[in-house]
Amino acid sequence: MLKFAIAFFCGAATVTSVVVATGVRTSGLVMLGFVATNILYGLVICAVRPRRLGRLLLRLSGEPQQLKPGGALSKRPAVRSSEVEQQVISALVCQGAKPSTARKATTHAALNTPQEFEPLFKAAIRLLTSSTAA
Repeated sequence: MLKFAIAFFCGAATVTSVVVATGVRTSGLVMLGFVATNILYGLVICAVRPRRLGRLLLRLSGEPQQLKPGGALSKRPAVRSSEVEQQVISALVCQGAKPSTARKATTHAALNTPQEFEPLFKAAIRLLTSSTAA
């Protein structure tokens, strides 16, 4: 997007300066056109938003669009944890574990242990300490 904006401004400035340098009678109109075009360009960016305008310019230029990491296609549906798992995650976070790490350890521990607080908590702690030591 920035490349297109820089190219536009450089092109508009070059045309305007050539017309003014040659002393053509319409140089005042060209200057007015340059100023009006820049104001309109700014208004279009404000109305359309830069990201959408960038996608439009990419589509018009024929370049293939690239999906960014974390885009709409890579999102997974959220898996709802049980109440016991939520309590274990909360307890692990209170013990100083990162929330994402606590969530992963609890999820893995829930596969092999009963859905009770104490066994699940101990298994999650075991997983956290084994992954920290490794």
